[in-house]
Amino acid sequence: MAIYSMGIDAGGPSIKGALVDIEEGRIVGEVQTTEVPPRATVEMIGEAVAKLTESCGADADTPVGVGFPAPVVRGHIPFIAHLSPLWVGMNAAEFFGQYLGRPVSILNDADAAGLAELTYSDTINDNQTVIFLILSSGVGSALFADGKLFPNTELGHMRLSENIMDAELWVAPAVRVSENLSIEEWAERLRLYLYSLEELFNPDVFIIGGGVSEYYEEFSTLLSTRATIIPATLRDEAGIVGAARYAYDMRTS
Repeated sequence: MAIYSMGIDAGGPSIKGALVDIEEGRIVGEVQTTEVPPRATVEMIGEAVAKLTESCGADADTPVGVGFPAPVVRGHIPFIAHLSPLWVGMNAAEFFGQYLGRPVSILNDADAAGLAELTYSDTINDNQTVIFLILSSGVGSALFADGKLFPNTELGHMRLSENIMDAELWVAPAVRVSENLSIEEWAERLRLYLYSLEELFNPDVFIIGGGVSEYYEEFSTLLSTRATIIPATLRDEAGIVGAARYAYDMRTS
């Protein structure tokens, strides 16, 4: 009998959710999506997550996990870049639990996506050091060593030089669009960013996820690192799958 868990990815301009078959790491049914305005209030996010959970048909016993676009430390939000500053200091796990009327497990959205890739991909060995990157409107990151997650790395906010104080403001795909960069110009920025990460962490593998994984072949030959570079296999579903897996693991641990 299949084991289901509910995963919600709140890390982008829209909030996505679905039931997930935990044994296979597979979305069950259709992914439900709700748009949120750029200046969405805390309450609007809570309502959207509650409606998604209901529309996906998650029953009262189904674990629910939320991938959230900020560091999550024991359920609390210490810092946030892309949503209302009113989240800072909140216990987001308790907040979502009140809206859903059930326990909710919450983790950083990039950590959720990376967890899915490492759990359900057969291309990564447990003894490797892996940096997973979400490249989209910003840059999210997840760091794994020997199969264990080191949470809340926020490597998208790394300082690259005196002139580049925040890496994602230089290398995010959204910046490529806003600055009208060619694929070659943007890939050179990404190459230098990966080089900086490699100097600090010496990973075995970089996994490139987020929206750019859909056209990875267009720029993959322009990148070069000592580490192996591979595209994410779960693509945009990784955050949902990882949040669901995390909720299941927290329920059964």
